[in-house]
Amino acid sequence: MKKLYLLSLALILCPGEIFSLPACNSSVELSSCSGSEKWANGERYSGEYKNGKRTGQGIYTWPNAEKYKGDFVDGIISGQGTYTWPNGNIYIGDFINGIKAGKGLSTWPNGNRYEGDYLDGRRHGKGKYRWSGGDEYTGDFIDGKITGKGTHTWPNGNRYEGDYLDGKRHGNGLYNWPNGDFYQGSFINDFRGGEGTFTFADGTIQSGLFQNNIYFGTLNRK
Repeated sequence: MKKLYLLSLALILCPGEIFSLPACNSSVELSSCSGSEKWANGERYSGEYKNGKRTGQGIYTWPNAEKYKGDFVDGIISGQGTYTWPNGNIYIGDFINGIKAGKGLSTWPNGNRYEGDYLDGRRHGKGKYRWSGGDEYTGDFIDGKITGKGTHTWPNGNRYEGDYLDGKRHGNGLYNWPNGDFYQGSFINDFRGGEGTFTFADGTIQSGLFQNNIYFGTLNRK
């Protein structure tokens, strides 16, 4: 993801709105040039053109203070760029046909951040989500939700590695506590549920059925 940080520096910190191409001139036909447009609804574009279309590096702003700075292809946001919202949200990364797709980094004013794969504008694939409080999840995302295999760590030393569904521990996993306790087995809707084994730091073992984190005893197998 290093290229994203370099891109962000280039897009955000580069002084002025300077483009390398010659200025567009209606009296001279140029295949590539730089210019600007303004629409009645308040939207603006300043940047590069190719064959009369916004292509290359450019800046597009909306009247609600949203702003995009980066690549355009045939008048559409495509390539790499930085998109900022007036509430402080920032996305730096890849776009395809105006939609977040590929590798990207999102940050929020509350300190949360996500870095990883995007598809159709949503977190999808492999990624890392870090909360402002220090929690961190690394693993699979589907349609914007933590789903699949992943690892969640907490500042207090707790750690979970295993299956997730819609942001909750669901399936098989291993949960460790810093005092040496650990549970390995089935989880249902974030709770220990189904068949599993809880091993205490002193060596005591509870193996059998769990429901809502409560141990119900050993399994009766026929």
